[in-house]
Amino acid sequence: MILFVILMLINCTVPNDVLFDYRFDLGGFPVNALDVMLMLVFVQQLFAPGRDKFKTDRYHPLLFWSIGLLTAASFLGVVGAAFGGTGVRQYVTVLRNLATIPASIFIGYTLLKNPRRVKTMTYIWLFGSVISAISLLFLIRETSEMVARGRSFDELRVIRYGGDTGLAAAGLLAFVMVSHIRLLPKVLTLGLFLLTVAGVFAPPHRGAYVTGVLILCFSALVLPRVPLGRRFALAAIGMVLIGSTLLTGAVVMSRITGRDFEHYVVQKRLKQLAPWLDEETKVTVTGTRLPGILAELKVWSESPLIGQGFAISSRVEAEEGGELGMNHNVWTSALAQYGPVGFFAFAVPIVGTIVVGRRMVRAQTDVHMAVFGALAAIMGAMAFIWASLSLSINQQRLGMLVGLMFGMAFRCRAMQLTLERQHALWEYDSNYNDDPQYDQSYGEPLHHPSGSLRY
Repeated sequence: MILFVILMLINCTVPNDVLFDYRFDLGGFPVNALDVMLMLVFVQQLFAPGRDKFKTDRYHPLLFWSIGLLTAASFLGVVGAAFGGTGVRQYVTVLRNLATIPASIFIGYTLLKNPRRVKTMTYIWLFGSVISAISLLFLIRETSEMVARGRSFDELRVIRYGGDTGLAAAGLLAFVMVSHIRLLPKVLTLGLFLLTVAGVFAPPHRGAYVTGVLILCFSALVLPRVPLGRRFALAAIGMVLIGSTLLTGAVVMSRITGRDFEHYVVQKRLKQLAPWLDEETKVTVTGTRLPGILAELKVWSESPLIGQGFAISSRVEAEEGGELGMNHNVWTSALAQYGPVGFFAFAVPIVGTIVVGRRMVRAQTDVHMAVFGALAAIMGAMAFIWASLSLSINQQRLGMLVGLMFGMAFRCRAMQLTLERQHALWEYDSNYNDDPQYDQSYGEPLHHPSGSLRY
């Protein structure tokens, strides 16, 4: 667990520039601190003792489907690159990024040994996300001083940070506030929520704005099992608080830089979200993303079954003589490189985690598993939106983050179903003690399980 916490801290706080500065070559291939820590945690979990491990009725089937499809995609990527004449050194980083996801899924699944770790893992994930937001805000503050000395506001867009900028924490805290679940003291919950919202919307990223709005709506309006009126009422209050926080942040940024930050955000970032924007010097979001998507679909059409392998974007852009913005849509990028297998290698764990997380929330056999289910569904939704909008989970850092959650979500659901069966047997026979690992007093059940055993 200690190594895992260190891995999370590094991934959530250390900027990319620091990772690159302290990486070393191993046989001619670059290795960074995250590579080393991920390998250490993987080996630790591979040979971890089985004590205190909760035995489920079965492994969750999505564990095998996810790892199997991602492994197959890696194989197809190597085969395609070999046939295309791409050298190993050219695609080793892409291979590393893709292999990070199944390795992280395995780590996440094996790390969540028993139901009592669910609560611990929820708090680790929550505070890791909060620390990511704080780290980003410090980087924003440092970069804003450069802007004050004459640099462009665009410098704030290219900060290379780690973690999720606080989005998972913001979504989870919105869920527990609407659901009336006490995860932290109320004042602390509200304070951390506004802090993480500031972290999410601080960098002037169009994708961050879209993702933040969608995830907060999903967390507050879709996931909670409370009356619809309560959801909308608290969402309206939340909008006012969020608007006040962001407006205050914009005013502070303007004072630090001595320039109009609000004008920059509206004119150069928000307006570009409109596909019909037609001003001479401005490019819409479709103008920056669509060429790469079309190029990837064309590449896929030339090899629809297995794709054309790793680093095909480098070859295509070299032939075109310029950048096309490829790899910024994970779905079309996967089709171009690995074919339909690659598409489903990303789709199965992402959609599966959303479905599994929502089922854990709906079952509500235990408050901690319900909260963790909400976190899993939020992370799955984040992964889906990230994959659709930007270069994200096909990179090492976010790939590792979502992979860990995929594995934990599948493991938690398998444990929840086993506990449901045990609760049901105990309900019919109060002397039930056939299973030595059954703990009648575990958790805080919200109501008796319905008996549904859908994985």
